Amino acid sequence: LFYKVKDRKCDFDVDITIEIVKNLNNFDTFIIFSGDGDFAPAIKYFRRVGKNVIIVSDDKKLGKEIDQLVFPYRPFITFADKLDIWG
Repeated sequence: LFYKVKDRKCDFDVDITIEIVKNLNNFDTFIIFSGDGDFAPAIKYFRRVGKNVIIVSDDKKLGKEIDQLVFPYRPFITFADKLDIWG
């Protein structure tokens, strides 16, 4: 039997943003393991309220909306292949 799989947009970016907002007063730094450009408005807000934001992404998947953020809204960006967490 073959079933057609329906494409569905996942809204993990919304879920992650909601969790950060709920914990905004509990942490100074948030690490987002995604380069999805949909995070750009949230990142700007988090930076505006004085939070540090670290983006960990594949260098080929960093959204232009994030890449184009400038000081004081630009998060610290690092690329997953540059992390030596298994060392």
